[in-house]
Amino acid sequence: MLATLTTAPSVFSPRRDLAAAQARANRVLRAMVETGAITEAQAADARANPAAVSDTTTVDARNFFLDTAADEATKLVSADGTAPPSSDLIVHTTLEPNLQEAARHAVSRILNAKGAKVHASESAVVLMKTDGAVSALIGGRDYDASTFNRATQAHRQPGSAFKPFVYLAAVENGISPWDVRDDGPVDIDGWTPTNYGGRTYGTVTLAEALAHSINTVTASLAQEVGISSVVEAAQRCGITSPLEQNASLALGTSEVTPMELTTAYATFASGGVRVYPYLVTEVEDAGGHVLYQRKAPEPNRVVASHVDRDLTAMLYGVVTSGTGRGAALAGHEAAGKTGTTQDYHDAWFVGFTTDYVAGVWVGNDDSSPMRNVTGGTLPAEIWKAVMTVAEKPLAATALDMSPPQAPTTDDTDTTIDAASGTTDDENGAPTSVNGPVGDDEAPPQSGGQQQTHGLLDWLFGRDHDTQAQPQQQPAPPRVYQSGPPGQNYGQPAVPRQPDDQNADPNAPPKDNNAQSGDDNGDNG
Repeated sequence: MLATLTTAPSVFSPRRDLAAAQARANRVLRAMVETGAITEAQAADARANPAAVSDTTTVDARNFFLDTAADEATKLVSADGTAPPSSDLIVHTTLEPNLQEAARHAVSRILNAKGAKVHASESAVVLMKTDGAVSALIGGRDYDASTFNRATQAHRQPGSAFKPFVYLAAVENGISPWDVRDDGPVDIDGWTPTNYGGRTYGTVTLAEALAHSINTVTASLAQEVGISSVVEAAQRCGITSPLEQNASLALGTSEVTPMELTTAYATFASGGVRVYPYLVTEVEDAGGHVLYQRKAPEPNRVVASHVDRDLTAMLYGVVTSGTGRGAALAGHEAAGKTGTTQDYHDAWFVGFTTDYVAGVWVGNDDSSPMRNVTGGTLPAEIWKAVMTVAEKPLAATALDMSPPQAPTTDDTDTTIDAASGTTDDENGAPTSVNGPVGDDEAPPQSGGQQQTHGLLDWLFGRDHDTQAQPQQQPAPPRVYQSGPPGQNYGQPAVPRQPDDQNADPNAPPKDNNAQSGDDNGDNG
């Protein structure tokens, strides 16, 4: 079959017409018998086993994981300063092929079905166990089209997916998830964030503020506990990218990678113990000599148990009755948070069960806006598809979280001004708002009547309608830490294109007009 391609490879490609390509190959076999190059028996065997087109999509998608694991393995065996061996290495990894394929398939299926309509072209998925063992890593929609690993190298604004660190700092400062705050106008040195669609929510608990991604309450809360406390909490959980200590940080304007944000949520899933992502468990040389064997680090508690249970309860509320309802798993409790940046540039869902932690990002390499794609839509759908496969063989285990409590106020009703549409915090029409933000909500349904919901509706799981908005493009690749402090490994793999030593030809185009934060509204 290969011999028939020399005249016109694209015209005679078996991918264009397999039957015709096999017929041409048969003619070549006859000629080879006539010239004595092969015997008739050999030709008959070849005809009985004709060449066919193989789909390399599944195998090639593993390279996002394998590239990163190979880079990590090389660093591990040379951690003491010695040069890595020149012979081949045998690397044992944490990859779970069925989950890698589940992640690839979820991204491909959902983007193929809906991506073009909503102008969403790329996605990244990180799936790890609660101890940091990375089970699946999808760095893009198609490895063959681009080896740029968006899961480890792309820095994007997380929007409201960053808000849990604000609430973590608050609970650590003695504030209860069931304490109440008033949703009112906010002015922080001239920065006046508002809620998506201009909604107002009246008096709400902090748990409800996080579940419905209320910007004004979150921004005020960050000022109450101090931005430095928020930064410290995020870094303690595993955020390694630089965080700007300004007011808008509370709404997720500092860029992070999907790997580090998922790792930080793994701290919540582990009960408050710091988690370090890893892809390699053992490395041997060609002779079978063990060059590296992973030893689990000593547990390092960075969040108190009772604080982690409170935060888990709040994130559980996001999935059961807030902006993340699209990620709910049948038969398994899940907790997480949506995130969408200004003008729908980025959409996220990051969450966990007792077994796995997963982060999903959806967006475009050129940072062009999507059409109403929010964290509660495509990212939650991809997350749910992957986690459904991961949890299928596992017994349901309840999350370790605080039980719901009544609000610490006599007022049990929350009045919501739904002048822009519904009460769905992730579902509102774009609205011009002052101040740089990055958050998640989606277009509103028609209607304008005022709606009232009790806080106990959320506390006891009564359902009511809710949805996600967006922002930005990957910065140059940075290192994510894949082990405890002091171990210098875990840098993202360098894409395999040796021709250009100065630039990665597979990296997405730079957006020269991108800003570090939009001066418009936050969305959920």
